[in-house]
Amino acid sequence: MRVLRIIPTVDPAYGGPLHSMNAISEEMARSGWENEVVTLDPPNSQWLAQNPVPATGVGPGRGSVGYTSRLGQWISDNAHRFDAAVVHGVWHWASVGGGRGCRRSGLPYVLYTHGMLDPYFRQIKPFKHWIKQAFWGTQGPVLQHAHRVLFTAQQEAEAARGGFIGPKYREAVVAYGASTPPKSDPSARIASFQAKLKLTADQRYFLFLSRIHPKKGVDVLIEAFRRSAAADFGLHLVIAGPDPDDMIPELRRLAQTAGLTGRVHFVGPLAGEEKWAAFEGAEAFTLITHQENFGVVLAEALAAGTPVIATRRTNIHIELSKTGAAIICDDTSASAGQAIATFLALTEDKLAEMRRAARAGYEKRFTIRAAAQDLMAVLQEAKDTLR
Repeated sequence: MRVLRIIPTVDPAYGGPLHSMNAISEEMARSGWENEVVTLDPPNSQWLAQNPVPATGVGPGRGSVGYTSRLGQWISDNAHRFDAAVVHGVWHWASVGGGRGCRRSGLPYVLYTHGMLDPYFRQIKPFKHWIKQAFWGTQGPVLQHAHRVLFTAQQEAEAARGGFIGPKYREAVVAYGASTPPKSDPSARIASFQAKLKLTADQRYFLFLSRIHPKKGVDVLIEAFRRSAAADFGLHLVIAGPDPDDMIPELRRLAQTAGLTGRVHFVGPLAGEEKWAAFEGAEAFTLITHQENFGVVLAEALAAGTPVIATRRTNIHIELSKTGAAIICDDTSASAGQAIATFLALTEDKLAEMRRAARAGYEKRFTIRAAAQDLMAVLQEAKDTLR
């Protein structure tokens, strides 16, 4: 079966949706399914050739949503090569133009919302919500005519209901997951990463790895770290990820004001073995987010055997709690600071137990295989329904 993926970009900075799309596509290939990608990237984008799943760019588009008629035309010209499509996200032309193109061409499709219907956004930007409501007349029919609109947690699906006035859609909750570290011995890559940070063998660190964005709560994390770990001079905080909003200068000033100079490390985006080394070498993975749909990085941390400290604003916080490898808190510096203090007070035996539970929890709930199987089932259903 051949599947078309429609996504705004294959720039790695796009984050979790792209990385999971590629990992799930590679898992589907093991069952003989072929995936191909069309994006709003310009045809000469360096990311197209580097993407592990074959990708074509039909951009760039115009305006804030990236409008281009070339997307619909490309789908019309190529729809005969595919059995079904997956649209990734909302509020951009890859979603609207992609969904319209599939419908005109008779190509059945499903749509991942990737957390973009979360009511959090309505709460923090009410004016922008009404702009989205106006756009729902354009976006809503794409969801309405999808075979299924896919959510990756029951909490996400329930929270999204009734968010906009207009067309309804048929939802489904599917598994979602993350890939695993390389099977080679992690010792060498961990040592290399620690050397990059200029950390000695007895110095430890908490890790944040994600897009640096106001909703991710990096400022709250730094303050929580100051509250509970400032006196432990052997403990550091590593902040990794792209910074599209240029937040790092202000975060550096915040760390300096908190008396953490030299102990908060901004290392930029990480990929490949270096990314996995960061996970594997961390005491804990910390995501003090104000809103998170699934959080691929949380599943990756568990896959690396690393405990997590995360907030109730993460839609999978209940699933994380059930693994026995997570401490869940509110998205405030006081609550996160208490979570960090609780973690630091754990005995070595309890820490070892949490690390074992992390990997076991990943295997039970967050594997790429489970995500691929669920997606293949709903795509096969979409294809069969069209007959």
